[in-house]
Amino acid sequence: MKAKRVFYPIRFCEFVVPALAGESHLKAVRRIDMFGFGSLSIHKCRHGESTETMTNKHLSGYTLVEMLVSVALVMLVMLMFATIFQLAAGSMSTQRGIAANDQRARSLNTIIRADLDKRTFRVVIPYALGEDLDTSLVPFSNRQGYLYISDNNPNDDTDDVLQFTVRSTITRKNTDETPYFGRAILLPPEADGDPNDAVIGDLLANPNQPEADDGRTVLDETASSTAAEISYFIRGGNLYRRVLLIREPLPLAGATPDPTDRNAGGSGPRMFFENIPHPDDPNQSIYPAERVFWNDFDFSAYFDGSQARFNGTGALLNESTSLTPLGKPFYRYGHNAIDILYRGMPREFTSYDTNGKFFGRYTLEESSHPNFHYPQRLSTVTSNSNPMATSATATLVMTNGVFEAYQGGPRRAEDLLLANVHGFDVEVWDDGVNTGNGGFVDVGHSDSSGDYRQELNANVSPAATWQPNYVYVLNDVVVSTSNPFNGFFYRCIPTVGDGKSGSNEPNWPTPAVGETVDEVEVSWECGRFFYGPRGFENRGNNRVFDSWHPKVNIDGSGADRSEPPPFRAMAYRPGVSANHWEFGTRYEPGQVVFPRTTSVPNRYVYAYKCFGAGGVSHTTDEPKWPTNDGDVFFEDKNNDGLLTTYPVGPSGIDADEPAWRTVFNLRPLRAIRITIRYLDVGSDQMRQMTIVQSLID
Repeated sequence: MKAKRVFYPIRFCEFVVPALAGESHLKAVRRIDMFGFGSLSIHKCRHGESTETMTNKHLSGYTLVEMLVSVALVMLVMLMFATIFQLAAGSMSTQRGIAANDQRARSLNTIIRADLDKRTFRVVIPYALGEDLDTSLVPFSNRQGYLYISDNNPNDDTDDVLQFTVRSTITRKNTDETPYFGRAILLPPEADGDPNDAVIGDLLANPNQPEADDGRTVLDETASSTAAEISYFIRGGNLYRRVLLIREPLPLAGATPDPTDRNAGGSGPRMFFENIPHPDDPNQSIYPAERVFWNDFDFSAYFDGSQARFNGTGALLNESTSLTPLGKPFYRYGHNAIDILYRGMPREFTSYDTNGKFFGRYTLEESSHPNFHYPQRLSTVTSNSNPMATSATATLVMTNGVFEAYQGGPRRAEDLLLANVHGFDVEVWDDGVNTGNGGFVDVGHSDSSGDYRQELNANVSPAATWQPNYVYVLNDVVVSTSNPFNGFFYRCIPTVGDGKSGSNEPNWPTPAVGETVDEVEVSWECGRFFYGPRGFENRGNNRVFDSWHPKVNIDGSGADRSEPPPFRAMAYRPGVSANHWEFGTRYEPGQVVFPRTTSVPNRYVYAYKCFGAGGVSHTTDEPKWPTNDGDVFFEDKNNDGLLTTYPVGPSGIDADEPAWRTVFNLRPLRAIRITIRYLDVGSDQMRQMTIVQSLID
């Protein structure tokens, strides 16, 4: 009997079918098929033999190749479904991230705009050196508190600081008058008694303390005020918004108590935080030394050398009647209040040198730490350490965006506005860039034109250079022609006669702050300017816009001396693009002059532009300069009330009367642009939002 090789694909096996005597191959297959196998293929087994295939109609099968193909197709379909699902899930995650970023953008936009709408410095024209309330042509009432912008490195969007004062009752752009809220603890009682059983009575007996400023007699450790200092800065990828209330005590019996005097009408002032014994424990102070001021109070305050003092709403006024105006940097948050040389300097870096790390302002985590104490007393990190100064004893180590000495304060993240922030950039509108069309720029930019270019920064050059035979008036400022960038300036003090400078430049005293030098008709007092977080030695890196105060003294030369603001934008700059009016001088159309004398207070507020045919000025009488923008007048030399013009005579000089148009010379800061970049970690989506805020009412 001869064996036949038959392949049966259904079982993936090879069968050997023995043929019976006289039995053909086909019969052998049919015999096997009787056992229920559905399909057999008879392949060619020997040379010359053909393969026959028979398929049973009731049963079917697949070849190995067909199975492999089908499995591959199934895997491909599953892969497609998995890819589609992954794409859908990723799209949903992205959409959630976009939605979350949109919500953050709306919240940021609402908060920042609401704060800027309530700013107290409405007309953003910095105060001039020595500007006087009674004679100023720009009202002080629209310039309360301050506005401060620090740009530092223009190429770094993580080192900007925006700080300003607000008042919720200002409704010009935002009608919401909801006050600002913060923390305040109950201070000890005025009279002897057991503090454990007279807590409520203490508040009722002496309501002139921060805990009662919200008008509630229930102790809730909460205070409120319509005014505050607000700071924005970025540190360690976090955007912070620090709010410090400006005290607004409740009126008592028709009078408003002093925000610092807790005596409430008693005999003599008694400061809240003075170092006097507690009435029930002579060994303990009224406000114990171990307490931490900014853990107990969310209030604007400064260190007076021995204790903390609250800033009240009267500090928003920048006239001379305000003893501690916030327009002076000494009394602001984040500024040095006591050091003689660097008094009023902002602290934004770990040190003044170029190796200092930026930190902006102290966070609430740090200022609530048991080591901080300031402004009630100096920090306990090192002996007599002033955390707002950058002296050697105050230099701190910062790790992971937090000062090690103040890490882990109990009020961590209470001032956190947004996490995962990659950029916070504040730019100002500059009317002078882009060929006079204006644009947003960094404070202290490097363009060749513009009002806020670094060349015009008082840190670099406080004023125009001295000019010979020029009429100077009180508080005019000049710099040396030979060394205009040495940081020293010379302020005009009371003059003699016309106040005209001589033909030869004086021998300027440097460095001799406070020293004077005399010319025949004018005298000068030496000062030096350095204002910003980089100090005097690195003053070229100070890029700060500050609304300033008429009397600010940073250099330690004495309280009676004043310094100019870092920037004060003008259409025409004294000694650069315009000079003072002069007798018997030919003026051509387009020439600009300033008043010769102080007949117009703050004589650089208005400039006067010659138009028409031009002419020769009066030889003996200075015009009566108008002070309304756009006013037109002429020099009526023959007193006929008419504008008289004459043809040019043989000498080339005509005898006509020049006409002048009044131009408001000061350029207010019109707008700022804030650009914030932040990341949604879950979706890895970066978002950039831009806020353009007009500063013009």
